[in-house]
Amino acid sequence: MAQIKDIFSRLYKLVFDIFFYSAALSVILGLLPDHLFTGFSQFKPVAYQNDHLFRGLEGQPWNDDLVSKAKLLGVDELYGPESLHVIGDYVYTGLADGRLVRVHKDSEKIEEIVNFGAAVDGCAPGVISKLVKCGRVLGLRHHTDGFLYLVESGSGVYRVNLTTKSKEHLKWKGQTEGSAIYNDLVFDPTDDGLLYVSVSTAKWNLDQIAWSIVEHDTTGYVLAVDLKAGKASKVTDGQALLNGLEISADKKHLLFSVTNDYAIKKIPLKDVREAIKSGTVVPESKVTLFGKLLPGEPDNIRLDESTGDILVGMFTTRPDSKLFRDYLTNWPFTRKALARTAYTLSVALKYIHENLYPNHGLETLSWDLYSGHIVYKLLPKRDGAVIKLDGVTGEVKRILGSSKFNSISEAIVDPATGDLYYGSFRNTFIGRIKKGDH
Repeated sequence: MAQIKDIFSRLYKLVFDIFFYSAALSVILGLLPDHLFTGFSQFKPVAYQNDHLFRGLEGQPWNDDLVSKAKLLGVDELYGPESLHVIGDYVYTGLADGRLVRVHKDSEKIEEIVNFGAAVDGCAPGVISKLVKCGRVLGLRHHTDGFLYLVESGSGVYRVNLTTKSKEHLKWKGQTEGSAIYNDLVFDPTDDGLLYVSVSTAKWNLDQIAWSIVEHDTTGYVLAVDLKAGKASKVTDGQALLNGLEISADKKHLLFSVTNDYAIKKIPLKDVREAIKSGTVVPESKVTLFGKLLPGEPDNIRLDESTGDILVGMFTTRPDSKLFRDYLTNWPFTRKALARTAYTLSVALKYIHENLYPNHGLETLSWDLYSGHIVYKLLPKRDGAVIKLDGVTGEVKRILGSSKFNSISEAIVDPATGDLYYGSFRNTFIGRIKKGDH
């Protein structure tokens, strides 16, 4: 008995020592000057509110429809199929390894269309730890001119000829690359040459976007790009991870999702066009909430033209109440200390892997800590969702939930069949739910 007590005593002391010295190290790192953290000095977290998450789903039933009613396509072959577009017999999607591919709806055969990392050393199908180097295809739109338009996260907008499988970079005056994350796009409903492009953050590259979320970075904005004149101007700025874009069913509003504010916002298009002409940003008083704050973080938004509803891909939802990390919103120093600890460990592990002890496990852990993906991995592996919003009021009409995965990025409805497809920036499949089941 004495030996057992001694073992538990030693174990307790070990656990206490690990916790104590780890906490002390984190506090010290949090207090150090910013300039000592080269490559991470821009991390400056702020306090923000999310008390609405206590309300859960506000009477909407939670379910497992994304699992129980879906067929999964391209399992373990589609690495982060974030944005989707249906053209004829194919579902087009961009992947985290730099490729644009299409999936045949019946045979499920996967075919590469373009590859941003084709001529880059170290890039290959399935390599997702080199997002900046290999490219990342995000928003997709098929335009009336027959081209598929896409956003590459680091370099901007491209036009793809689906017949020749060639891409053309559409640059504009004053465009900078590598200092912003381009995310989504949508065409103006009346001006054929006017394109709206979302920029999620002007501080972080895509391989560290998770830290933008932890920080509550508010450098996101919308660009209005005149493709004919080759120039662009800001429509709105100061947004906390601005994400998906869409035009409302009545074609009167520009809608955009703000991930870190749990919101879909709207701006009257007449005010957008006036701001473009005057070269100014739309006044904040003209930017309003579309419906209510959402029970989680929204990603891309798409119009279901058959109903006028807005489909919202939800990274995570809170079916009941807050998660542990939600309680840290009013503790910016704690978030700063933990983030700096993760970054410091990533640098140390990378050095060990590259110079002392090459090991794939160390390399993976170093990447997870550097990129902030460790935050994703600590989340519950559930609670991804697609939320249907009334296209006029923005009220929640239905929630399609998941008990097995999170990170839902986008949902679209096939205009030919009525089937719903959903994608993810982290999962390795596309889900399809038949018409009548969604």
